[in-house]
Amino acid sequence: KIILKKDEEKVFTLENYLAFKKTLLLYDWIESKKVKSIEEEYNLYRGSIQHLAEGFSWLAESLANLAEIADWKEEREEDLKKIRLISEQLIKGVEEEGLGLARLHTKTCKPKTENNHLRPEPILQIDKHRPDRIIFLGKEAKLTPLAFSLVYLLAQNLGKVLSYNNIINTLWKDEEDATYVQITFHLSKIRRAILTNIGNNQINKERVKNIFKVVSRRGVMLNLEMEKLKLI
Repeated sequence: KIILKKDEEKVFTLENYLAFKKTLLLYDWIESKKVKSIEEEYNLYRGSIQHLAEGFSWLAESLANLAEIADWKEEREEDLKKIRLISEQLIKGVEEEGLGLARLHTKTCKPKTENNHLRPEPILQIDKHRPDRIIFLGKEAKLTPLAFSLVYLLAQNLGKVLSYNNIINTLWKDEEDATYVQITFHLSKIRRAILTNIGNNQINKERVKNIFKVVSRRGVMLNLEMEKLKLI
């Protein structure tokens, strides 16, 4: 049980408390609050926030589709429009008044079909059929199978901090004496393999370190936006 305020005699379950937190987070997101402020307030990274918003946008859109089947389009048209608006707001992270500009921006920036070949390559490409390497900024970085498994596991949980125990139980489940040292060792090898190919300078070091991010006392994450990752 959780008491939100001492001066109120209301006690909430953990499930309700987390639901309130998600609601407040998403409200901040569509109110165009600065992402950095949201990250600090809710102890989450941008990737996780976007995943959450996309998930709830999908739920809202699914609800709208069900409502349309149930004849809301004729009987409760305004309510149906509001649900679809919320779905779009969650995707774009803007208030209702800003949707017009966001749509215009999307339409203006969307490349024409015939120019799709001009789209920039993603930062990180991972092919599960090639466990000997990854592609970072268009350049191949050779990895051991275990290092590749670590990258692939992080990519499957994009934007989420994986605890050391979670990683160990997944990649070293048959080793009783496995510790976080194995993880940091392979993480270091991954970074080194990438930097060898893209240039081992301070800017690249900081960039790679921030993408293959160690979160103090919590674990490791792949800190990358979804559109900048390509999983094959």
